[in-house]
Amino acid sequence: MNWRTISYDWPQAAILLLFVFVIGWTFFALSRYRRNKLNHFFGDAHLSLMLVKREPGLYWTKVVLCCIVWTLGVIALMQPKGNEHYLTRTKVHATYRKAHDVILLMDASASMGVGDLTGGRTRDQVAKEIADLIVSKLNGESVTLWAFTSVTMQLVPLTTDYLFTRLMIRQVEINEGETAGTNIQQALEVIKKQYEEDQIPKTLVLLTDGGDTQLETLQGSARTEYIEKTIHPFTLPEKQNWRIKIVALGSTTGGVVPQVQFQGQSVKSTLDLSLLEPLSQINGNHLFDIDKMTSMQIAQEIVDDVSKRMDYAKEGDFNQQEESDHIYDLYFQIPLGIALVALALFLLIPDSKQRRKIKMKVEGTKSTALSAGAQLASSLGIIPKPSQTSLLIIGMLLFGFPQTHLFGDDSVVQQAKRYFEAGDYDRAEQLYQSQLNQPLSDWQQRILHYNLATVMMIKKEWNKALSQYLLADYPTGLPLLQQRLTNNVALARLMLAKESIEAVDSQKAKNPTAYLEIFTLLEDMIIDIKVAKQANCNLQYAEGASECVESEEIQNIEKQAKEISMLWINFFEGYRSQLPQIHPDKNSLMESLEQLANDYRLVLIQEPILESGLTLLGQHQDQISEVMKESGSTEVKSRFDLTQERLKNGRNQLSESHLLLARIYVDAAYDSIVLLIQSLSPLLKTHAENVLEQTIDQQRLALRMIRMQELIDDDVVLPADLRAFPVRMQIEVIRLADEFLKVAVVEQKSEFKNDQLEVKRPWEEVISLFITGREFAMQAQSNLKTPTRDSSTARTLEERALYYWIEALSKLKTQSSSATSSQAESSNSTQKQSQQQNAQFNNTARLLQEMENEDKSKPLLKIGPEPRGDERPW
Repeated sequence: MNWRTISYDWPQAAILLLFVFVIGWTFFALSRYRRNKLNHFFGDAHLSLMLVKREPGLYWTKVVLCCIVWTLGVIALMQPKGNEHYLTRTKVHATYRKAHDVILLMDASASMGVGDLTGGRTRDQVAKEIADLIVSKLNGESVTLWAFTSVTMQLVPLTTDYLFTRLMIRQVEINEGETAGTNIQQALEVIKKQYEEDQIPKTLVLLTDGGDTQLETLQGSARTEYIEKTIHPFTLPEKQNWRIKIVALGSTTGGVVPQVQFQGQSVKSTLDLSLLEPLSQINGNHLFDIDKMTSMQIAQEIVDDVSKRMDYAKEGDFNQQEESDHIYDLYFQIPLGIALVALALFLLIPDSKQRRKIKMKVEGTKSTALSAGAQLASSLGIIPKPSQTSLLIIGMLLFGFPQTHLFGDDSVVQQAKRYFEAGDYDRAEQLYQSQLNQPLSDWQQRILHYNLATVMMIKKEWNKALSQYLLADYPTGLPLLQQRLTNNVALARLMLAKESIEAVDSQKAKNPTAYLEIFTLLEDMIIDIKVAKQANCNLQYAEGASECVESEEIQNIEKQAKEISMLWINFFEGYRSQLPQIHPDKNSLMESLEQLANDYRLVLIQEPILESGLTLLGQHQDQISEVMKESGSTEVKSRFDLTQERLKNGRNQLSESHLLLARIYVDAAYDSIVLLIQSLSPLLKTHAENVLEQTIDQQRLALRMIRMQELIDDDVVLPADLRAFPVRMQIEVIRLADEFLKVAVVEQKSEFKNDQLEVKRPWEEVISLFITGREFAMQAQSNLKTPTRDSSTARTLEERALYYWIEALSKLKTQSSSATSSQAESSNSTQKQSQQQNAQFNNTARLLQEMENEDKSKPLLKIGPEPRGDERPW
């Protein structure tokens, strides 16, 4: 050990060493106090005989030991380390391969050259396309390529070299191996014999038009017997790990076989299912119709089935040298061990060397004297009370053994922390994200989300930081954690609103969407500030304060939030001034309702809500109500009456100085107006993005309603209708979510019909994210419907639903906009890129073809009888 190289992980703990002087002074004061008290009693002959004086030497020895224990404990707490070095160790890793064989069996007879498929493509072109797509989607499985006519040829042995296999697929020609005819039966027998002793799961992909030279010459029972003989080997129990995927190529109308004549006449070939259908009816087999599915769909379904039946086989072991980050030798055990020894001595050393037994001459006073002496000694600390030892042990259990592992893979978390401290925030974010994919408990995930949010705050990615902070929210968190979390949420939303308002100012935006997004941020920020104030007060009360003092940080956030709100009001008023003036008696109901919704936004963005604003809203609603009496459906009138009722309740609560209850009612009235506008706007329901945005807005409003109700004091009795707001709003959220799924299905079908091979938007990923969010939303609804609902749990569930839906909307918008913007560019550059890729591919193919030509000089694996002279050559 080199003392000069010792460093400490927590040197700040050295400040605790000053308490050594406090400990020494405390023992000195205790000694003086005991001496003064005992001097009053030692004059009595009985007490002088009974009491045993403490030995000063032993007493101060124990004082020194106590100081040593404290000093060494602090040094151990500072976590000394030294001898920096790198550790290289060898790990033995077992290697496994995916144990599944994919056998591609392609028909290479002349009838495969018939061009009777969609777009005039020939059967062999589609067969090659499907085979190529299957190989391109494999991931570790072994693949082999066979072609058959009247004989069967192996073109590629079992391999994981997918590039070579795809090249060889393109090289398959009509009448491969210069043989004619078609014999499906012998092709299946060859494949069966080749792999009959192998127990690895197999998928045989048969690409053929179903024509069989021998079968076409048979009739009646002979034909039936031939079919049964062909399929019988694959019905045996030992073939249960086989699956045959049959792709039927061709049409019922058929076409003329090119360059083939029989008895001087052209030959017509049609799709023949007489052998393929019985073969597909064996358990696990499947027959694909090329007229009902695209090549990509067929290939994807085959690969998905292969993945479901995947197995793994061990190939061997290999040694890997791994060099970890630089490490240190930890020395905290040394001071900690010495401290434990000193503590043991402190407990074992007696207070005095002398021990006597006193026999009183007056027997009647013996018990009384001993009892009084014992009580006095115990009260003065001369004899340790039994509880003192137990408290010392409990203290050691709570504080003496620090927690050494926070997560299962502590090194990754610590490494991320070091990257963060070094300023490499991208790398820190990657490491934290990687840990989120590990199986962690709920509280561990929340800590990682909190750390991720902190990294994103430093990177000024306010929106992502806000999402991570909301995921880190813990319903029953500690006061300090809740105070920090709520402050950071308010700060992140403030910075996001500030960034958005600056963008609106610089661009002079005329799109109402930008203003509505900022409005949502500012209204949420009003609640964030209230929640942060409450959390700050809870922390102060937990620390023993009698009064709550508002923190300077929250005051600063609130001040800036009001400034941004005033800017938004000015910008929004300027935007509205450019719109045509709307009069309820002259314009349509829709325009009047939109004007009313804008008035609601101007009222809700102010804190506190002003009585004058609610009065103006009431007057505006009365005007619209008069128009509705003359024209309008009963349903629309009833929904609008509900809005008026909620606004009236809000005004009543405001008159009684219940500011928060008033805001809840006015927010609910605004929600009714928004839903009414959406019901009268059928165009908003025809686009998935619009419906998803409505779902997100409704979920935000429902979440805001829960957060506001949580701020109400427990002694306040909530009105029944107000208590039901979160449930009703969450039901509306689920209704909009279901509406999105319906619209999404319609748009997927539309996009697929327009372009079967390239769908512009990643619907699979979007729907997966959306369904996950919907499950959380459903759980929140179930929680709110229970009589003893837990609002904190419902809030957490709604926050998670909102997170997944925002991610889905982001992917939907990103892919949609990128597809639109790149469409023009792709039309110009596609041809050049295609030519370059084809040139590179042709060069590679030419080299591989030369290698294959050299191999052709060697005997080719050709199994099966030579065709007879009377066999039909197609």
